Amino acid sequence: MLARVTPHPDAVLLDSRLIDCNLGELLRQLRAIASNCRVLVMTTEGHAIPPAPYDVLIVRKPFDLPGVVRQVAAEVQRAQIG
Repeated sequence: MLARVTPHPDAVLLDSRLIDCNLGELLRQLRAIASNCRVLVMTTEGHAIPPAPYDVLIVRKPFDLPGVVRQVAAEVQRAQIG
């Protein structure tokens, strides 16, 4: 279970291959406690991502780190706007 602390995150960057984690369940829990949180999921080419219960931004590996930092910053701004 995710911690229910405030302030809630504006954006979360996850790896699709989290060990011992059900990505769909994690996303549902995250949405329940931080409804405006933007989610970016990193994955490798050819690795299937289960359908998300809400919009996520897919970041394909290998990636350009400065580009991912810009994407995260943009998603934080979107979350803060509402």
